[in-house]
Amino acid sequence: RFCTEYTVLESVIIEDFFNSDNKWYDMPAGWYVVEGDVTITPRLDTHGAVNLILTDDCHLTVPWGINVKEGDTFTIYAQSTAEASMGKLTACLPELSDHEKSVWPVAGLSGIGAGVRVWAANDNYYENEGTIIINGGNIHAKGQQGSSAIGGSDYEHNVSSDGDTPGNLRQGGSITINGGVVRTEPFALPEGNPLAVDSVGIGTCQMGYGGSVTINGGTVIAEATCDAITTGYGGTITINGGDVTAIGGVNNFAEDLNRVIPGNGIGPYESGSVIINGGTVKATAKGEGFGIGGARIYNTGAMTVTINGGEIEATANRNNAAIGDKGNGKSGVTITDGVVHAVGKGSAAGIGSTGDIRITGGEISAFAEGGGAAIGSIGGVDCKSITINGNAIKSLSSKDGACIGAATGGSVGSITI
Repeated sequence: RFCTEYTVLESVIIEDFFNSDNKWYDMPAGWYVVEGDVTITPRLDTHGAVNLILTDDCHLTVPWGINVKEGDTFTIYAQSTAEASMGKLTACLPELSDHEKSVWPVAGLSGIGAGVRVWAANDNYYENEGTIIINGGNIHAKGQQGSSAIGGSDYEHNVSSDGDTPGNLRQGGSITINGGVVRTEPFALPEGNPLAVDSVGIGTCQMGYGGSVTINGGTVIAEATCDAITTGYGGTITINGGDVTAIGGVNNFAEDLNRVIPGNGIGPYESGSVIINGGTVKATAKGEGFGIGGARIYNTGAMTVTINGGEIEATANRNNAAIGDKGNGKSGVTITDGVVHAVGKGSAAGIGSTGDIRITGGEISAFAEGGGAAIGSIGGVDCKSITINGNAIKSLSSKDGACIGAATGGSVGSITI
């Protein structure tokens, strides 16, 4: 494929950024090419369908990121697929900035994705998210506190002064990764800092609505203080291929764990679905989250995990489950195929749910190294049912809980094997 009409991006460096009137760099619809090393200090602001080509050995650095809001589609291409030579894009924002929030946001700006527009010190507009498509390139992203590395900001409403007024709910966008190498870096607080951090890797940042993440190929390494790969309320995560590593709960020392779930590897903050059809997937919750799955402690929606293929390794390090949910309604875990290795440490289950667990195929190994069940309920909550058909189970063990059944403080409504 060839691109014959395009704009070559050139460096724009503003030394006194916060006192400048040029904090935004408009990118109208069209094609843009990066050659060599280019740094653009203002936040890039896409308008419509914006296509970016990273030529071999180039490096585009955008210290204040790339804004992709509702109505915009931002597509990244690379000239070649060799990791050693493919072009690079670095969109890593400062973690903490010492400036007036009436001048520029101190939180809520994603590395790549939607953000927040400052109207006044305490009256901001939190944008709905746009469409991001990554076909290639070596991409490295990190957002501010209260944002995604790739996705959007974390506020529930578009306008901060709305409070709990119905309507104006911030909407998630669409993220598709078809190739390249995509890395997200976790927001970091010093060890022992008790503050709750709202910072995710790829997907709609917490408290948004809907949104989707689809991974078809490439190498994805997502690390985050909260959820590494996630969506908003009722959103969908689909993995069809690629090599995916997701680690949630990195450097999260928050004491207010009821407010913010401190880190699923792959899964939403509140409710939604995770579907894995293929690829190699390694998902870890370093804190209190799920390796694959989710729903925080006050969840009121349905959460489902469906695995139809792939090679899956999932680990939960403290509680909840390596693969599972704490959803309401029609929640549960369904495994029809794939090679699945699930390890629950502490009080976590290997595979656990509040709904129905259905296993009809694949090669399943599930382990609980503490008080959780290898397959069954999560500690302190009940599982509706467990159904296992065929010869999918290869290996099970639980130190103090059931191999198939209930964990301490929980129960299972029915077990069918």
